[in-house]
Amino acid sequence: MLRRALDAAKLGQTEKVEGFRRLDRLTRALEEERQPLADFSAAIAHESAISSSLGGRTVFDDVRSPKHGRPQPQLALFSE
Repeated sequence: MLRRALDAAKLGQTEKVEGFRRLDRLTRALEEERQPLADFSAAIAHESAISSSLGGRTVFDDVRSPKHGRPQPQLALFSE
């Protein structure tokens, strides 16, 4: 997002290049110092824990909801 904003900013070429350099330094510093916050195993455990409140279903279910009632016959476009 910051990269797109910097790219769209009305700045001279020199200022944009310096901005991209500073953004690159910031990004690299953050990547070296910080660990990713997402914990996939914890997310799956949470999904399993709350599945009963969702009717026992999870996002991994591939069950389509049943059609309501019997299928209706197709109506004729032209009456005879």
